[in-house]
Amino acid sequence: QINKSGKIFSPGPMTLMAGEKNFMQLENKSFKILDATENYVIDENYFLDNVGDNISIKNENYCELTALYFMWKNIKNEDVLGLNHYRRYFHFLNYSLFKPHRIIEIDSSDKLIEKHNQNADKIKDRVRKWLQKNDVILPFVRKTKHNKKYISISDEYKTNHIASDWNVTMKIIQEKYPEYSNSISKYLDNNNEIYLMNIFIAKSEWVNKYCEWLFSILFEVE
Repeated sequence: QINKSGKIFSPGPMTLMAGEKNFMQLENKSFKILDATENYVIDENYFLDNVGDNISIKNENYCELTALYFMWKNIKNEDVLGLNHYRRYFHFLNYSLFKPHRIIEIDSSDKLIEKHNQNADKIKDRVRKWLQKNDVILPFVRKTKHNKKYISISDEYKTNHIASDWNVTMKIIQEKYPEYSNSISKYLDNNNEIYLMNIFIAKSEWVNKYCEWLFSILFEVE
């Protein structure tokens, strides 16, 4: 049900935004658009994720990760990278990272879009300031639950998705990266705090290491 288009947001840092066909038009000198679409071209002026080193053909299963892969392999001149996608965007203005969150519903005509477009330089400076003290910028933390009861991340996934997929993935992680065994137990099997939405901003060195780790696992799971 997800149309496979996207944006690269580059306020100095470059954050890739993969969105729906009618995605929000965050576009100015600091926002560049990437069309992560396999079967149609939204606009001939957009960057495409099916050139260079890419996995665009896998978009049906990988969704926004085809755009992340493209950025990892082909964007080499940015010191900060990140990922926003579909309906999920960071709100860069007015709200501190450390204040209680709220979810905002907006459309492409909303004044908040215009405000972000007008404040690209301020956003760039804010992101760089945050990354001076933090390794990665993430969305607010949530807790996994089922039937109104808190359960572990592992149990939540296996309850609401395909348990065998989870088990295969965990097996591969422990085989390829045995040093993660304790982390799986601590953070997945015995913890319910999770950073959802698959969005982040970080220094490019961190992103490159993360992508190397992530795709080495996903390709073997596949």
